[in-house]
Amino acid sequence: MTLHGLPGVLQVKEYLSMSESRLSYLFYRHVDGAITEAEKQELAGLAAQPVYRELLMQLMEESWETFSESKKVFSREESDQVLQTALTSGGKLRRISLFRRWGSAAAAILVILASAWLLYSKKPNREVDSGQIATNIAPGRDGAVLTLADGSKVVLDSLGNGIITNQHGTQVAIKNGQLTYNTTGNGPTTEEIYNTLVTSKGREFHVRLPDGTNVWLNAASSIRYPVVFKGKERKVNITGEAYFEVKENAAIPFRVAVANKTDIEVLGTHFNVNAYDNEANLSTTLLEGAVRVTASPALTHRNQESSMVLKPGQQARIAGAAVELVNNADLDKVMAWHNGLFNFQDASLQEVMNQLERWYAVDVVYEEGIPVKYFEGQMRRDMNLSEVLNALKETGLRYRIEEGRKLVIVKQ
Repeated sequence: MTLHGLPGVLQVKEYLSMSESRLSYLFYRHVDGAITEAEKQELAGLAAQPVYRELLMQLMEESWETFSESKKVFSREESDQVLQTALTSGGKLRRISLFRRWGSAAAAILVILASAWLLYSKKPNREVDSGQIATNIAPGRDGAVLTLADGSKVVLDSLGNGIITNQHGTQVAIKNGQLTYNTTGNGPTTEEIYNTLVTSKGREFHVRLPDGTNVWLNAASSIRYPVVFKGKERKVNITGEAYFEVKENAAIPFRVAVANKTDIEVLGTHFNVNAYDNEANLSTTLLEGAVRVTASPALTHRNQESSMVLKPGQQARIAGAAVELVNNADLDKVMAWHNGLFNFQDASLQEVMNQLERWYAVDVVYEEGIPVKYFEGQMRRDMNLSEVLNALKETGLRYRIEEGRKLVIVKQ
């Protein structure tokens, strides 16, 4: 099923913006008394959608400030009668008492809102409307916690450009939203000390390692690395998901240890590693160069192939004790998070919810097991949760949001 039936990457956001502009236009057409019957029906249809309820409230607030006596279309008595009709017309127009203070100036709008509420209240998934809570849940952003060699922690979420600390001859700084390391050569030559960078749910971060390698951490991920690379290899440990652009140095290979499950040997390359505990597979996907992926012996059966060299476009996938080589991996899907997108192509409901859980820092709960549902399409990751859920709701997904940032998937 295609989200909103929109084929393009950027169309969900634009679709909502167009609808909001149309709603504002029809609202003021109604206020000015120029609206047609067909436009009234269109306004009622838009007003019935929970995602636009806050916009309607805003429009009413703004219009109240500019109403003149000549625009009051009903007398006080007529306004009260319309309000009473709306209250007793069989629906429960929530927060309708708030409208009373607008009086006659808003009476005509009340008719539309009342009919819109009645229209919405007849829909079968009325109970899952949690638009107000979801609207307030913003998308993830840059941020992480850096643990220094002495165990002290630095929250990077709001730090501007500047030096954070000096560790054994290495200057640690923030530069244009990126954590950087600059070795001055004044520290000890034998001691190897480590830093750990951790992103929580709803955060991602970019670090430039001491050797010039760039690493982007997705939400709920971590990387542990030495402040200065010494010896015959450059080795880091990661959990979660990370995208690497490794600085080439054939004499000192770069290695990535992934959650004690696999080891990746690199010789100047670009690749992505997804190793979340709640995903079905641990995958390494190569974009440029070459990597050798070796599964931990504890994961593989005797005589089973546990090591493979990837070519660009290939993916090594580890699921349980099986190690699988995937040719022609979907690179757009793999790199979507790094490019600011959700890519739900052939994604199961659980895969989709895993992404939302990490990016919006919510807890996903399945009320009656995990429904079997697959999706396709893309959306931008800079939208509030309400916008994403509104698109998913068009596919038939039913949910509710409870206090404490809990997203409950109800029986489909």
